[in-house]
Amino acid sequence: IDTGMINIPVYDLDSKRTILKEVRAAESTIKQRLGRLGRTRPGEYYALYDFDVKQKQFPTAQICQSDLVNIEFTLTKSPLKQGLNYLKQYLPDRPSQQAINLTIHELIQFRVLGTDANNQLTNYGKALAKLPDFGSVPMSKCVYAALEEYRCGRDLICISSMLSVLNTTIIFKSIPQNFKSPDGDFMTLLNIMNEILLLRESVSPQQFNIKRVCQAKGLTNIEHLIRQALKRYTNLEKIFNRSNEYCEKAQIKCGKWEFVAKALLAGYSDNVFISMKDLQDKIHQFMRYNDRKDLAVLDLQSTLTRPISQAPVSLIFARDVRYLSAIRSTAVLSFVGEIKSEWLNFNIQRQIDLNNEEETYLNTNNKYSTAVSKFSNKINMQLNNGMVSLKGPASVVLNAELHLRQEMITEFTFNLENKNPPNSAKYAN
Repeated sequence: IDTGMINIPVYDLDSKRTILKEVRAAESTIKQRLGRLGRTRPGEYYALYDFDVKQKQFPTAQICQSDLVNIEFTLTKSPLKQGLNYLKQYLPDRPSQQAINLTIHELIQFRVLGTDANNQLTNYGKALAKLPDFGSVPMSKCVYAALEEYRCGRDLICISSMLSVLNTTIIFKSIPQNFKSPDGDFMTLLNIMNEILLLRESVSPQQFNIKRVCQAKGLTNIEHLIRQALKRYTNLEKIFNRSNEYCEKAQIKCGKWEFVAKALLAGYSDNVFISMKDLQDKIHQFMRYNDRKDLAVLDLQSTLTRPISQAPVSLIFARDVRYLSAIRSTAVLSFVGEIKSEWLNFNIQRQIDLNNEEETYLNTNNKYSTAVSKFSNKINMQLNNGMVSLKGPASVVLNAELHLRQEMITEFTFNLENKNPPNSAKYAN
């Protein structure tokens, strides 16, 4: 039974997110489905569609429905030194000019491209270009920060090697508890890689057997993924060993989550989420901590998932923010780590909407003036027309917002009186 439709991930330019869309299958896809029926087993083909399949002969080119940031960066740092604005003339199916312009604008925001007419690489972009390809610009930024600033280059190379072979978090189901870290998924993956590399380095290459190692460590179910990640790490290791600039830095490891998290935040600072419970809202939902008020829930496979009876983690960041077709308004956060507010070293602006009672309460009880005296030397605070505006370092803004929300809570106390006759069953109950 063929519905004539296909679900495909498409990058949405307006929301800057990849969403799952249901689109018409092309004629070539329909023919593949028909041919597959005859090759596999006898049967009958039923078409539940009434449109003319010849209206669309072939599927839409992948470059026309993908995030172009890494493609543009790869082209710009190549010997060609030209991006999609130049290359599009040679493409049979070219991405829209709007998509190219938005991609260039995003790379400018990343400080990778300059604002000159030709949008050449900045000094920071040239530094990233010296690194191997890590699959995305954010991950390249993470590794660069680890190498140059946080002295945990080997840790990030290990983590990126594991992440490069993972598309979903289903792997965490098969990981023994002793490898799982309370800090989250990234340190869990690092624990696995560190254990595998320690055993590899303790024996000769001829004696090392990845299959036996995985059996001994209870990792048999994910042996194929570890094998791929190890190959990826070995290739990266060879590249860095040939680099005069990064050879030593790539071998430095610290194993401390604080420094690893700060390095990862260099690339994924936009994916910081705060628990709605801390904002006096729904438990077990998270909100993106910037002007885009995206709501999300934790991936059920994550190591940070907690029972519904327990309070969720307060502050996290994620590598993947997935929007599914069934619940597109609520995202799913995959590959997450718990962080502390003082680790946030970027600027942000937050706006808190107040009703009339809340605004009056803050002003008449000196709650707002107290908060201003406490935080205004570090951030810009304004209260106008039922809105509190906070602007400055994210770590201070977060503490100021939590302080104000806590101050607006009024606790009511009352006594329960038992009016049933004493020494009766109703009185005891």
